Amino acid sequence: MRYKLSIDRTVNRLVPHYLSGRKFILFVQSCLYPLQRTNEWFRSFTRERHIEARMTSQVIYFEWFLNYRFGKYIK
Repeated sequence: MRYKLSIDRTVNRLVPHYLSGRKFILFVQSCLYPLQRTNEWFRSFTRERHIEARMTSQVIYFEWFLNYRFGKYIK
């Protein structure tokens, strides 16, 4: 995915080797959890906006036509 931010891998790469104890890495990862949640929200936001940007009038009319035509089978 385009905007994926892997907190675990980033922390493991950026923590110096002399501080790389398991408890310290878990502590840093837990401190960065709000950043991970914000990144997940941003990814879902960009996914929705990308879908909205691709909806041209032609696509909207075609979707309406398909819903009109096959709506009785879906409901």
